Amino acid sequence: MFVHTGQPRVFRFTIDAHQSWPSWQRHHTRPADPTATDDEVANDQRALPRSIEEFTSRAWHEAELPLHIPTLFVPAVINFYIHTGCPHLNGAGKDHRHMLLRQVRDTFRSRSAPRLPPITTRSATTPYTASEVTSIVSWARVQRTSRQRSDAHTLIALALGAGLTTTEIINTRAGDINHHHGINIVVAAGQLRTVPMLHAYEALLPTSDTRPITEFLFRRGRRSASCNTVANFEHRSVERQLHPVPARLRASWISTHLRNGTPLEVVAEAAGLSLGQLVARYRHLVPDPDDRQESLRYASTPP
Repeated sequence: MFVHTGQPRVFRFTIDAHQSWPSWQRHHTRPADPTATDDEVANDQRALPRSIEEFTSRAWHEAELPLHIPTLFVPAVINFYIHTGCPHLNGAGKDHRHMLLRQVRDTFRSRSAPRLPPITTRSATTPYTASEVTSIVSWARVQRTSRQRSDAHTLIALALGAGLTTTEIINTRAGDINHHHGINIVVAAGQLRTVPMLHAYEALLPTSDTRPITEFLFRRGRRSASCNTVANFEHRSVERQLHPVPARLRASWISTHLRNGTPLEVVAEAAGLSLGQLVARYRHLVPDPDDRQESLRYASTPP
């Protein structure tokens, strides 16, 4: 597993509790040649942790790959790293590192690690409570730099204030914002639509008047819309007990509208869903018939 040490850009690599790291090194780094000397084996043992740390750090920070063993330790990623990511090594050093990383790959492939249970639809669409929303906003305020705080607030505003999906958040650009009777988000990724932002979250969205219209709103300055952009940002952020999950932020946005009597058809259109999809995915958020009757009785009169 990969373990964050608490300092930025510093990681250590450990093996699970079923087998200790030193014995794993002795077993898996010994060259296939039975005539290999003890010095050669010791050299492999010293080089292996550094090889893994440099490989995973470059893959995460520069290639924006997730810290997921089946994704990282594949021939294509290892070969690309050896060709482009080791300018400080000579030919023999690159060959040696290539050999070590391939041994790591073969080791993990030989293990039958248990799969984690999938996230159920209900857990992914459970809205946050009011106290949890407060904690999430607090999480955004305590990020290390003004740039990180701005990105955290943008994430919350787009997901909790406008109900955008992760893909839509990643692809929203500065030119997709207009200020007609408030802030509106023109969603071009996926179902084309315009979503009015909830007034309570408008202040969290940084002004985009001075930005180029083609610049991404979240994590500005990047050149591509990687599917891991949100996950990578959260992994690098200041750790708190609760960090935002876009799917649950979107569910909270839907729940807010349903609790306040916004018609189902209007919510579905703003969410980029059909009425059937909205009911199927968020059935547990739809008010009971008795509650809807009461909302008709006590609805405020429009001005």
